[in-house]
Amino acid sequence: MDNYSEKDDKTISGGMKAYNSSETTSNQQISKYNTGANGNTGHGFAAEDVNASYDQLKGKKVEKVGTDNKKNGADRIVNGKQIQSKYCKTAKRTVEAAFDADGIFRYKVKNGKPMKLEVPRDQYDQAVELMRQKILDNKVKGVKNPDYATKLVKKGLLTYKQSQKVAKSGNILSITYDAATESVNCASAAGITAAVTFFIAKKEGISNVDAIKLAAKKGGWSAVEQVVIGTTTKQILRVTTRNASKQVVRAGTKKIVEHGTKKTVSSMAKVAAKGNVVTAVVTTVVVTVPDIYRATRGKTTWKECGEKAACNAGSVTAGMVGATKGAALGLMCGPAAPVAAPVFALVGGIGGGILGDVGTKKFIGLLKKMRKQK
Repeated sequence: MDNYSEKDDKTISGGMKAYNSSETTSNQQISKYNTGANGNTGHGFAAEDVNASYDQLKGKKVEKVGTDNKKNGADRIVNGKQIQSKYCKTAKRTVEAAFDADGIFRYKVKNGKPMKLEVPRDQYDQAVELMRQKILDNKVKGVKNPDYATKLVKKGLLTYKQSQKVAKSGNILSITYDAATESVNCASAAGITAAVTFFIAKKEGISNVDAIKLAAKKGGWSAVEQVVIGTTTKQILRVTTRNASKQVVRAGTKKIVEHGTKKTVSSMAKVAAKGNVVTAVVTTVVVTVPDIYRATRGKTTWKECGEKAACNAGSVTAGMVGATKGAALGLMCGPAAPVAAPVFALVGGIGGGILGDVGTKKFIGLLKKMRKQK
């Protein structure tokens, strides 16, 4: 392995790491976690995300349909069953939140049967008893047997206090959750890195055994980088999107669909744009850490480190854009979209990363040439 040139994977996988993190973030409702006057509400959205992720980890098919804010609609569909999640301060408030102004259970599936009501883990027993009484009072249409309350009420994974912690940044629970959800992206980042490393190593005459060792080492490091990038990004976004989130929640997604509220659309666009910017910056910093370390050890100059950071930034940004555009193109492939979107995203991410790196290097070279001419 002595002849290996220590070329890295950042040009190839940097943009994909940023894209993967951005996609994971967009599938969650982080922009709604810290809402309210003091950022003390929105934990219900965090609970929805955690419970959905837990179902996915158990191998269940999960459709997160609640983001459309459809009136009396489900938050998610798990293996075909519709679920509405409520996380209020007390069991009584949690249960009451599922009933309309006339006291009638308002969440129903197409056949008129009541939808499952997911409640905080620590409120489950009391919520079941409250639901039993609601059934006895004929407040749940189509249900006569009070024992059905055990089927109607679903115990959530989190307690009420845990949902509040997940919604906030800087605590063990929220960091653990972010790391766990981001770990699903490790495979693609590690795979790309390992493949590129193996190819470069073989091209430089390294044996199969040593090339495999190098690929495994760099693939593992790339996986760690992916988790760090995603976790750090999500922790930052819990804080930085707070003001925009309040505007989004206050205006309501439903208004966007029905009235096209410009202010709300603008707020949501700002949240998404800020998320992408934060992801790109965090990714650039993380993938540049090894270069900074080498500079501190005198193995490279700080000038070279700065140039490398600039190339990383160009590669990450262009790769992220390429992956996003590729995924969008893949989604236009009709029935083939589920397969085409990730493939197109991968091609776009790699292509964008290479172009961004090459373009940045040429720009740096041009600046150097101009300085010499002076």
